[in-house]
Amino acid sequence: MNTLKTHILFLLLICSQFLITAQQVSITSIDQKGQKIYITYDLSGKAGKHNVKLYVKSSNSYSWSSPLKSVSGDVGHGQTIGNNKQIVWDVLQDRDKFVGDWVFGIEATNVTEQNRIADEIERKKKQMSDAKAKKQKKKEWNQKLENAEKYAHENSIIYLYNKLLPLGFSYARLNKNGVGGYFDIAYGGSFPYDYGNTITNSGSWSYFSTSVDSISRLNENVTGYFDIRVGITKKIYFPLWIYGGLAFQYTKVCENVDTFGKLYTSQGGGAFIWVDYDPILFRNTDQTFWKISPELGLQFKIDKLSIRTGFIINDGLKAQLGAGILF
Repeated sequence: MNTLKTHILFLLLICSQFLITAQQVSITSIDQKGQKIYITYDLSGKAGKHNVKLYVKSSNSYSWSSPLKSVSGDVGHGQTIGNNKQIVWDVLQDRDKFVGDWVFGIEATNVTEQNRIADEIERKKKQMSDAKAKKQKKKEWNQKLENAEKYAHENSIIYLYNKLLPLGFSYARLNKNGVGGYFDIAYGGSFPYDYGNTITNSGSWSYFSTSVDSISRLNENVTGYFDIRVGITKKIYFPLWIYGGLAFQYTKVCENVDTFGKLYTSQGGGAFIWVDYDPILFRNTDQTFWKISPELGLQFKIDKLSIRTGFIINDGLKAQLGAGILF
């Protein structure tokens, strides 16, 4: 123990300081008590949690030691700014002897600030990455537009639906420049065969055979609808086109009618009797007609898909929707 004390008594201790991440460390005193050295220091700068390390080097050396291990007190992680902080170094736990002229240094790293800076760097990186991704998406979109402009036109086949005519199909030509066109057919309801039998709203009727002498209306109607539509398409702004045209609409109404006929019988000296035949369909000529109606709407594309929406003006606005493919 006396040998250790002698070694330490002859130390010439020189104060030093490190300036790390805007933190100021000032060593204010160094004392020896037995085999331990007591270093008092002040730590100033930005608030936060600090990691404090103690170093030593020979006075004629340019290289610092690795952080000293056998230290206690205000050292290590979780240190805060303040004055009269103290580090105790148990010298002979780290070294066999300690003689000569030595310089001590303290490094204080503001971990809170360091983490904030690291987070800020990551945020900047993410912003740059997002901006790069956005730029790439814009480039891809512009490339798609450029590729689309290479084609003079595209064709579409679309399934059409509206409440009155649920089964419809459309062929359209969508031109990049200028005017295109379209052709639609649509079907709804039912078109039974009427054998040429007709009836009017007032009750006048005709039958294809002379075997019917009287009828009775059953107030049971069967209605069918058929459309042929033609019009033009015009690009507004890629990928959106407007379309407009005329619908040639055919409506057919048939009434279910009970029919009767006179049949001569020789029984009882000969007489006519009424025979009730099966009901048969008569086409109502007052309610069966052709009609022309305007239509208008929009058609747009999503890659190789095409969506269509619009309306027909027929006793009010009748909405219609459609979806299909481009080729």
